[in-house]
Amino acid sequence: MTKAIQEQEIRELAYALWQEAGSPEGREDEFWTQAEETLTSERAASDIDKAGEESFPASDAVNHM
Repeated sequence: MTKAIQEQEIRELAYALWQEAGSPEGREDEFWTQAEETLTSERAASDIDKAGEESFPASDAVNHM
């Protein structure tokens, strides 16, 4: 399950991206969207990695015979 992304996280990343781009006027929405997409992708990748760590191969399953 993906942890919800907090608005503050988006705001901070969007501001950093905006600054890196030279603080262009009138493109706030672009940087907000980019920050949302970046954080969403990072969370999804993190969740996939965690899911892989929590599972085990079928050969490790407990035998109930």
